[in-house]
Amino acid sequence: MEVKFGKDGQGNVPVETTKQTNETPVPGVIVESTTTAAVVPVREQPAARTNAAGFPRGDDLPGFRDVIFPRLNLVQNVGQLKDQFTPGECVFGQTTVLFTPPVFSKDGNATKQGTPPVSLTVVGLVSKRFSERVVGGIGGQIVNTEAEVAANGGTLSWQEWDLKKAAGMKLFENLIDMLIAVKRPEHIKNDDTVFSFAVGADKYALGLWAVKGTAYTNAFKKVLAFHRLAGVLKQGYPTHNFALSTRLEKFKNGNTAWIPILLPAEKSSPEFMEFVKQIVNPTA
Repeated sequence: MEVKFGKDGQGNVPVETTKQTNETPVPGVIVESTTTAAVVPVREQPAARTNAAGFPRGDDLPGFRDVIFPRLNLVQNVGQLKDQFTPGECVFGQTTVLFTPPVFSKDGNATKQGTPPVSLTVVGLVSKRFSERVVGGIGGQIVNTEAEVAANGGTLSWQEWDLKKAAGMKLFENLIDMLIAVKRPEHIKNDDTVFSFAVGADKYALGLWAVKGTAYTNAFKKVLAFHRLAGVLKQGYPTHNFALSTRLEKFKNGNTAWIPILLPAEKSSPEFMEFVKQIVNPTA
């Protein structure tokens, strides 16, 4: 399912369409900024709606165009987030730690316990774009089409880039923005400040997760895209939730990076599916 907020359903593009330069100190994610935040068209609200206290709220209830969503980030061993959080942690809105990995000794024994995996559901895909791959993961262009990749002197083929990089060719990679619903972990206070959507007995928060590089490969291609085609998501992304954790991966070139680990968890409840319906098509 591709998220199309608003009532026209004619493919509204929910992100800025101009080329952008976006600092990404953590490879595989986009750090929130006022120039790169995904937005969606404003949704109409019934004029006579009231809040729990009975006060009218239809005139001043903000639409999605007015909102910059918090983002899910995986903290790497490089970049700015490592100065505030522990590498390997999943952080929401650059303030709330959702998951902390365990710490192991050289002989494989756990010296520090981590937290349970995070329960996460993909509501839908907000955008599919292409991000320039740069050393250190900081900076680079973001474009919307493969034609724009070529027009900016880039390619999506590592082999072609390796042959032509000396001549200035740029390497681009897939970048997917997903609207996600995150279930409140038990270790986070239930005060409605971050997790404010009540669904049955649980609380949820809405946010965005941008995946590229190793996150795109391990979270999207290997798990979400596979299950959408041939697994538990055949009826749509919101129909099943996943358990999210992280693992430190060592690559052949000697580099390391924290990668997302997604495992299918439970089928979404009827209450959750109704919640998704109200998000995606609030006027239906």
